[in-house]
Amino acid sequence: MRLTIEVLETLGCPEGRRDKMVFDDKQQGLGVRVTSSGRKTYLAQYTRAGVRRRIPLGSCSAISLDDAREAVRRIMTEVANGRDPALERKAARLAKAADPSAPPAVDAWFD
Repeated sequence: MRLTIEVLETLGCPEGRRDKMVFDDKQQGLGVRVTSSGRKTYLAQYTRAGVRRRIPLGSCSAISLDDAREAVRRIMTEVANGRDPALERKAARLAKAADPSAPPAVDAWFD
């Protein structure tokens, strides 16, 4: 399904389910998770070395659809270049937890 503002407004979670995932036909890897409470969140999804990874991008009310598409484009470019952004973010979080005096990590795709 091609994600548009109108489609985002009508998305809902089926009764009895915790959440529903919808992916964009225009931008590979762009998805929206809709929870049973009605919360909608953009995410990037990709597969690397046979493992599916998801990176949350933020609330649909806080980030525009165009900005979400651009963020996913950058993430997918990193993946195509052999990187694993989700794993790198996790490693940065673990390193920061191990050394609280370290400066905060900055995600490369938000530069």
